[in-house]
Amino acid sequence: MARRNFRIVSVLILMLATILAGRQLWQTPHLPRATTTLAIATAPDTTITNPSDRPMTAGGAVLLDSTAHELRAGGNAASDRARLQSLAIQLAVLGRESAVATIREFLTVGTDAPTRLGFTLSNDGLLTGAPTLRVFLLDLLERLDRDAAADMAKTILATPGSADEWAISLRSLARGRPEETDLLAWKLRELFHNEAWRTSPSSGWLEAFDVAVYLGGNGFVPDLSELMRPANGLTLNHAAYLALDRLVSREPVKVLADLLETPDLLVGREASRAGMFARAELQDPNQRMLLERYMLDPARTAAELDAFAGVYPNANGFVSANLLTTTSASNLEGSRQHDFVALAVVEGWIGDPRFARVRPQLERMRARLAEFSTRKP
Repeated sequence: MARRNFRIVSVLILMLATILAGRQLWQTPHLPRATTTLAIATAPDTTITNPSDRPMTAGGAVLLDSTAHELRAGGNAASDRARLQSLAIQLAVLGRESAVATIREFLTVGTDAPTRLGFTLSNDGLLTGAPTLRVFLLDLLERLDRDAAADMAKTILATPGSADEWAISLRSLARGRPEETDLLAWKLRELFHNEAWRTSPSSGWLEAFDVAVYLGGNGFVPDLSELMRPANGLTLNHAAYLALDRLVSREPVKVLADLLETPDLLVGREASRAGMFARAELQDPNQRMLLERYMLDPARTAAELDAFAGVYPNANGFVSANLLTTTSASNLEGSRQHDFVALAVVEGWIGDPRFARVRPQLERMRARLAEFSTRKP
């Protein structure tokens, strides 16, 4: 057993040392997001059956208290990054079980300290920057033991403390208890409707919108549509728009049908709605039917139809690091095949008397599709 523990600690220290020697673990705000993450969670053969069986060590308590004191004493992003890197290494030396117990106990007490680092993510959804010591430790706990992190997430989500802590806890709950989608959805709605967090949205609060994309379906269409109302301000509008737009891309039939059946959802955001319907794939009969209903609706304004025609087919997207989901660049050859099919459908609509009112917009769409279809890859 002693030899096994020594091997585990050696592996953890070696991985951390490799990361620190090669690239910085934490990054300052406004720089490109790093892809390097703390790889403790991938150490072999070290799963904890019951992490609470191992009590927090006295040395671990002193280590966390000392780090909190140093962070409160002041510094800058570079010094805070170094302190957190040092903390991660020293916790690894304690061994995984003791490190987990130490972090859990510290988080239960509620002590915290700010950092000069922003809330930033790597491509795997783990943090490359944490605004507080507690947020750092919540992220580290998930790397060490997802089951323990999911338990702690439920504790954090029981009270409206910190929006950034809630964001990490939602991620930990989703990964550690993937079957508890009802609880995850309930807590996400609480986050959305917390007035204090909405008034001064933190980066973590905004990143939590990705949980709606992870859950999928059309359950959060009303919530995101409400957050897109102009009165909520540009920051909330943009975060909600990105989440809803990604839901359209993932489950177009469900989401577009909801937007059709409930036209009041995006009042004041008609151009955004137009861009979402411009994502419809005409190869799919269900999406084609929804798009026909959208264009033929007599309540559809000329301005919205012009906005729709100006972007169809909408293949625009944002590639970003997210808490739970991934994004990827579009397939160019697949887009060209879609354009060929869409061009044939649009030409058929132009000759269909039902579409006489929208013929000017259809002519613009035909011109765009003809250009895209003949463009060389």
